[in-house]
Amino acid sequence: MLRPPPQRRVLLLVEMSNRYGRGLLAGVGAYVRTSGSWTVTLVERGRGQADLAQLGHWHGDGILARIDHRKLATAIGATGLPAVDLCGERLLPEAPWVECDDRGVAELALSHLAARGFREFAYVGDRRFDWSRSRQRFITDGARAQGRSCRTIDLAQGGEALGRWLASLPRPCGIIACYDLAGMQVLAAARRQHIPVPDSLAVVGVDDDEAVCALCDPPLSSIALDAQGAGMRACRLLDAMIDGAAPASLRNLLPPLRLIERESTAGTAIEDPQLLRAVQAMRTHAGRGMPVLAAARAGGLSRRSFELKLRAALGRSPGEEIARLRLAAIARLFAETRLSLREVAERCGFRHAEYLHVFVRRMTGLTPGAWRRQLAGSGAHARNATAR
Repeated sequence: MLRPPPQRRVLLLVEMSNRYGRGLLAGVGAYVRTSGSWTVTLVERGRGQADLAQLGHWHGDGILARIDHRKLATAIGATGLPAVDLCGERLLPEAPWVECDDRGVAELALSHLAARGFREFAYVGDRRFDWSRSRQRFITDGARAQGRSCRTIDLAQGGEALGRWLASLPRPCGIIACYDLAGMQVLAAARRQHIPVPDSLAVVGVDDDEAVCALCDPPLSSIALDAQGAGMRACRLLDAMIDGAAPASLRNLLPPLRLIERESTAGTAIEDPQLLRAVQAMRTHAGRGMPVLAAARAGGLSRRSFELKLRAALGRSPGEEIARLRLAAIARLFAETRLSLREVAERCGFRHAEYLHVFVRRMTGLTPGAWRRQLAGSGAHARNATAR
């Protein structure tokens, strides 16, 4: 009779106050269920907090932790146990760390804003955190590669300074906030300054904390990170380290999953009033695919003039923009509802579900079912086509 594998006792030090921390816990939970050989002790904590006294008395086989302050790093190092860091601060140099790829975050945010015609960029950061400084560096470099500058501000300067800074930005401008709560502060400051969002300022957050994004006015577009994948990757690393294997690399980066578009970036950076009216009409009827001629007429333009103006502003034809908007509408229904393929097809103006299948396959290279699973964050890391 086979003996069950010996239980490995793992200490988990992860804050549960934000979406990323909860995603890490979900990844660890998935690994625990499949491995069958882990017993996990979870120490409840907030960011920058830890029960160091409990850590000193704990005896086990390994530690998974968001090491975000030096006292915690020292205490974990003193145990002599294998440890994996789930934070990007890198305060315990000998421990491998698993984090989101900040370069990927920068590329996804900039490409999303550029696709909507924004040519001016800005970043709102929090200098307390290394990952915020890293994102600022990649976003600034990415803007420079496009021949553009990126203006920056730190949240520590306060709300009044943030409002004045927003008022001073060239418009239209695409703003990337280091995380969703910073995005909420930007939107609140823009409202106090009477700056219209999304057509004068468009705002992107990071983490896709749905509760925070929904509380924003307007709701905040945000980049979803693969926190669950990071949790599972860290578990595999720790299991190998407990077995005595040295980590192949200290640096383990996971690309972001996708960008979820909400109203804070639903606008288009267009100064021509006729073209803007035409594009707004296309956005209003995005789900059903507005005919090109009808959109042109909504702006008081001929079809030819509409074609030329839109290509000059966005680098896309009207037909390409209508298809992009329609795909984004389908993505929202796939990601946020449990509607059947037939029901999604009906809502998006397709006469048959087969037509929707052909459209999604042509636009994404995936079947609707595969794309829906990707949008749900089922472990795929490719960015979806609506972010382009």
